[in-house]
Amino acid sequence: MMGCDIYCYREERDGIGVWRHVGGESFHGDPAEFEVDRNYWVFGSLGYNYTLDDIEAIAESRGLPADVSDEVAGQCVDQGRYGRTGMFGHHHSWVTLAELNAHDFDGASTFQGAIDRLRESTKHPDDVRLVFWFD
Repeated sequence: MMGCDIYCYREERDGIGVWRHVGGESFHGDPAEFEVDRNYWVFGSLGYNYTLDDIEAIAESRGLPADVSDEVAGQCVDQGRYGRTGMFGHHHSWVTLAELNAHDFDGASTFQGAIDRLRESTKHPDDVRLVFWFD
């Protein structure tokens, strides 16, 4: 059986309204730090209903934000992986910490740890977001 992975990056809005990637905060790149497993209930909650029909999504896939940081946009360029070019992955989207705080992730302890890391930010929850896609 094939699986699906999530690539997830943390961004924060600075004092002049520009979204910046918070370095080192790549959920897929450091599983020991964030431990986000292949949890299809979480994926469905983030807008990619992989296998389950009864999941309420925070939002349907929104695409990459128009104001995504250059660093995160650069991670999304395929760069010839698997012989393809263009955007890497599928179901590109984003959610704010405020939206994550309002959603019930009970039972998804591996993702709850990632949310708790985001809550350590001193920024307002509307100024912290995850930009993500699946592969």
